[in-house]
Amino acid sequence: MNRIRLLTLAVAVVGGLAISAPTVAATPGSAPSLGEWHRNNYNAGEEKLVCAELSPSWTCNYQVPDGSGWFNGRNVTDSWTCPAWFPSTICDNVTAVYHGVVVYVPVGSKLSGPSARVSQDYVITEVDGQAVLQLYWVDRFVCPWYRTFEEALAADFECVFAP
Repeated sequence: MNRIRLLTLAVAVVGGLAISAPTVAATPGSAPSLGEWHRNNYNAGEEKLVCAELSPSWTCNYQVPDGSGWFNGRNVTDSWTCPAWFPSTICDNVTAVYHGVVVYVPVGSKLSGPSARVSQDYVITEVDGQAVLQLYWVDRFVCPWYRTFEEALAADFECVFAP
């Protein structure tokens, strides 16, 4: 992707986040970090999150061909407890946790159309120098997301489902 197109995308996303989620505000002297996370949806295609990543809160846009969604969450690292059924590779390597709600909206619907609200935790881990977002649908399942789609394709991952 050329630099102008990337810059345009970054400005559009950050501008969209500012309009859509005014609760995310940079602290004085800081700016939001724009981050991407990717998942290989069992070889059915790419799922992508574009996030404004701040220490106190995250706002992310979920992007797939048949819909989109918005996550808004706050940092709960200090009070979060790793579920007993999570693999130790997650629990032993947590660097941050953001708890919030995502609203999924199907393509073609107006914001007043059918949508789904889901409680989620974004559990950030680091293993062997690689950051991995463990996207946790609270009390349902957890799936890994990676900084690049290439990392997602190369990963030998499995979602883990609650017992």
